[in-house]
Amino acid sequence: MMQSGLSRELFESWCTDAKNGVIIAGYCVEGTLAKTILSEPEEITTMVGQKLPLKMSVDYISFSAHTDYQQTSEFIRILKPPHVVLVHGEQNEMSRLKAALQREYEDDPNTTMYLHNPRNTHCVELYFRGEKTAKVMGSLAVDKPKPGNTLSGVLVKRNFNYHLLAANDLPKYTDMSMSQIMQRQSIHYSGNTGVLRHLITQVAGLLEPVEGDKKTRAFNAIDITIDSKIVTLEWVANPVNDMYADAIVAAILQADLLDAPIKNLSTSVKVDRMHFKECLIEMLQDMFGEDSVPKMFKGEKLYVTVNDKKADIDLSNLEVTCPEDETFKQIVETAVSKLYQFTKDERGILVATDVAARGLDIPKIKHVLHYQTPRTSESYLHRSGRTARATQLGITVLLIDPSEIQSYVRMCKTLNKSQDLPMFPVQEDCLKSVKHIVNLGRQLDKLELDMRKENSEEGWLRKAAKEMDIIVDDLYPL
Repeated sequence: MMQSGLSRELFESWCTDAKNGVIIAGYCVEGTLAKTILSEPEEITTMVGQKLPLKMSVDYISFSAHTDYQQTSEFIRILKPPHVVLVHGEQNEMSRLKAALQREYEDDPNTTMYLHNPRNTHCVELYFRGEKTAKVMGSLAVDKPKPGNTLSGVLVKRNFNYHLLAANDLPKYTDMSMSQIMQRQSIHYSGNTGVLRHLITQVAGLLEPVEGDKKTRAFNAIDITIDSKIVTLEWVANPVNDMYADAIVAAILQADLLDAPIKNLSTSVKVDRMHFKECLIEMLQDMFGEDSVPKMFKGEKLYVTVNDKKADIDLSNLEVTCPEDETFKQIVETAVSKLYQFTKDERGILVATDVAARGLDIPKIKHVLHYQTPRTSESYLHRSGRTARATQLGITVLLIDPSEIQSYVRMCKTLNKSQDLPMFPVQEDCLKSVKHIVNLGRQLDKLELDMRKENSEEGWLRKAAKEMDIIVDDLYPL
């Protein structure tokens, strides 16, 4: 009768879609929903009093609960459902009915029917493939969609209908709105400001000025304000930014514990623009090939060409543009910014592959750290040659893993070294002071790896959803 319960809930969920249908079997009591929809009204009233349009088809079949095999078989033959569940009968008789139905359809190649004969209180799991259709509205509907273009937005369900909206259009078409959670943390600091900036720089790299000397930005995400004896951090809350903020807090607390200011604090040096351009050209040629970068250029404009894809570099503001390939643009942009930051900071650290071992003549490089043993003596010499240029002094340190001992012995033999290279002295007390920051770095690396893995899995999910004609939303994934 569909007065209440699961059948009523399913009917109210499905009645607004013309693709669905309901079959009323047998006698209906006056005043019930089943009796009402037989007259095919334009709308029905839900259990909570809401009006819903009745778009699904309504059919009536005379059916008795006590039927013989011929009647049951005829009813199933007309419907041809993919699943048949046989219940409310004596076990042996229901098994005979199931066997008879299986014999009737086993030789029919056009009919696939699964017959279930569960015991009382046993669950039956049925799997259906459903298709959802969403109507695109707002700014997303302005431009006509083109084949191959991805359309993404917020999937909104309203009155059993689906709408795809841009995040900015949510207040116009719904009662929802987009918001960000801003985190703010204030820390008392009574130490030296120069020491504080120095330690934060060691953790976050170069600080970007935002509002003069009082407010700077670290990791391109954390705003740091130093006012009197209060250091305030502000950032948009997300897992990565929260980890960055923890690292900066650790640096602030460490600076506050120092009894005396650090001598010979590093200061930023003025970058030799012409020398920077020469180093950049050499590095890009090593990365993408000599023919990809022009050997001569004028002004502050440079470009890199790889496989007919061109990335334009504006050296005045270090901006890179490449409309054809976003990934190629990011690779070039990272190379330009990292090299600039390294040449600008006297205490900068550049993590690089053997691409940087040749040609880069960056002044005042004091140390070269081999975090992997070179496979050839030539690579070792080129790497170490980045320091101690001309009349300058420098130190090169080689880290050797037990599995790299053979490569180290072979390299020493090629260099005619009869004795081992001198051991570099290590003070364990100094290592303890950076242990906390190293642990934070490991956690950051693990978090970023998990995010890349999640994005990879999400890409697989989107591909599978596309094949199944299912819309997947960016903010509300399946």
